[in-house]
Amino acid sequence: EKGNEGTVSAIDVFYTQILTFDNKVVVIPNGTLVNGCITNYTRCDKRRLDISVGIAYEEDIRTAKKVLEEVLSKEKCVLPEEDKRVFVDALGDSAVVMNVRCWVKTENYWEVKWRMTEEIKYALDEAGIRIPFPQMDVHVDSGVK
Repeated sequence: EKGNEGTVSAIDVFYTQILTFDNKVVVIPNGTLVNGCITNYTRCDKRRLDISVGIAYEEDIRTAKKVLEEVLSKEKCVLPEEDKRVFVDALGDSAVVMNVRCWVKTENYWEVKWRMTEEIKYALDEAGIRIPFPQMDVHVDSGVK
């Protein structure tokens, strides 16, 4: 089934069972697996972590980069021998999208992702760098001439 992540707990002739991370058993027909694509996140011992964060267009990209690089340098579970980057990923509708990229041990992936995401928010707040929310300008023509 599309969108299910977990650990394979059983395989029989017709079905494969996956135990999800929130302790649900998902039964997937083997035909779905044969005709589909599977991503195995746990096979390799390290995994790339990407965290995207949008900053307001009015903010200074260089300052935001320094703040994000500092958060990255303080994270103890980042693999020091692997590539680490902070870069502008996109110019979005409501924000300049920055990306923090690093490598971590697969077993540490979620803890590092959650911790760094929280630390990024604190660090940007402390630096006074705004994270915008999507906005829309609406112009109304009153029809009066």
